[in-house]
Amino acid sequence: MYYFVVLREKGAAYYGASVPGVPGLTAYPRMRLLAVDAVHADKEVYAGVHQSVLGEIGFRADTRVYSTQVEMLSEFDKWYGSAHGADSLTGEGKLHLSNAEIGGNWTVYEGEFARTKRGLIATGATNVAMLKLNAPVGLVHVVIHTSDKAMGGMALIWRAKDEKNYWSFEVGSRQCKLSVNEDGSWHSFPAAKGHYLAPNAENVVQVADDGENIRLHLNGDLVYGTSLSDTRLGDGTGVGVRVAGSTDNATVHSFEAHPRDMPIPKAFDLGNAWFEQGNHVVVECAFEGPPGDLAGRTTKVGARIWKKDIGRGVIQSIGGRGAKVLATVEKPCPDRTAYTIEWHNPTFADVEVKITPPGMRKGMREKGRGGLIFWQDGLNYITLSLFLGDFPAMSIAAFFYRDGYEELYDAVWSNIGNRVHWGVPYDFRVVFDGKRFLAFINGEPVLYRALSDVYADWKELVISRVGIVANWEWGTDTGSVFHNFVVRDRA
Repeated sequence: MYYFVVLREKGAAYYGASVPGVPGLTAYPRMRLLAVDAVHADKEVYAGVHQSVLGEIGFRADTRVYSTQVEMLSEFDKWYGSAHGADSLTGEGKLHLSNAEIGGNWTVYEGEFARTKRGLIATGATNVAMLKLNAPVGLVHVVIHTSDKAMGGMALIWRAKDEKNYWSFEVGSRQCKLSVNEDGSWHSFPAAKGHYLAPNAENVVQVADDGENIRLHLNGDLVYGTSLSDTRLGDGTGVGVRVAGSTDNATVHSFEAHPRDMPIPKAFDLGNAWFEQGNHVVVECAFEGPPGDLAGRTTKVGARIWKKDIGRGVIQSIGGRGAKVLATVEKPCPDRTAYTIEWHNPTFADVEVKITPPGMRKGMREKGRGGLIFWQDGLNYITLSLFLGDFPAMSIAAFFYRDGYEELYDAVWSNIGNRVHWGVPYDFRVVFDGKRFLAFINGEPVLYRALSDVYADWKELVISRVGIVANWEWGTDTGSVFHNFVVRDRA
């Protein structure tokens, strides 16, 4: 993860970046604006790093900070920072055809707007104004200053193609509402009556949009409680405001629209995160053949022979439908059990397998502990596996067996939310170069570490074998099924 906080004369802007494939973020060396604080005006602030959780039931602190920098950014010296469309909306005169501070001229399609010292007011029955920008927006932000009088709706407009095609997020004194206008026909989502403008206050409205997922905020609260997925009008580049009725009692100011991503300022050189993937299939196995123990069988591609290296459990072929951990709720796998094949490249392996966790739903006492193993010898290996059970959360965990010893609380893990479900197959992939690993679920990166992050003097693991594992983590597996085992190398 890369985090950037850009301080402004008032408030700050918050950006993020990561490796490819992380939802909600873009890949370094580009970044995405995640939020704007246009309210706070503290005289002094301090840069720092903070870890919100220091461990759980004995686990070590997991976060590693690789670099920090503080810079003066001349390209962000305006109040609107990285915006490609922005206007304070203050001053005098009509809004129509007036210049925004950046982004071109305003066009008023309906009603009338006027600039004042405090901000924009509307004077028509329905009022619509837009800026045509040169790229779609990833975040639109505005401040609405209210009085003690109730008011109708003020809306942010984005994904606009013209005056009859755009999205609208409307906030009022009694509710909020998301709508889309297509060819002049309105389609509205249910009103969010638990969110509304506060009287006699500066209310902050923000829309975040990556082109597929939309997040709506009013005064820092996430309206609708989640992201909304919709790609309609996704290439529209227009933004603006829409006001129902006149607003002598309220003003709009500090309008800013930012692109979906942008280059990280040249002043920052935090280094590219490690991200590699294999592109040449060397081994492939669908666990074909008659039912029976996997040990001694040969992969269809690569002609590698399966061997059981760890444990008293059994993983057996189930007649072309995969390889199943021979276990049940009443009789789970007796311990960590791993089957491996020989691997030729000691410094790189990209291993992928499809896994179906046992059970159908929470409450059946099933435990999914299926995963992958990278093996140097009987005294040195690492495992990465799923933790699924009747618990509030699921996770992917990495365990480290080094010089014949494993410290359980040195394991590192990542909460994966609802990315995996009982009885539903998922793709589990781990890329490891002997020094660093990156784990994926259904193509999404979910866990990264370097061995030296865990043990400072552990420089590398020689990869001599790779395979599948039914792991131990507060219980053992009750019947996971492995399908389509694939190992890739770098061409």
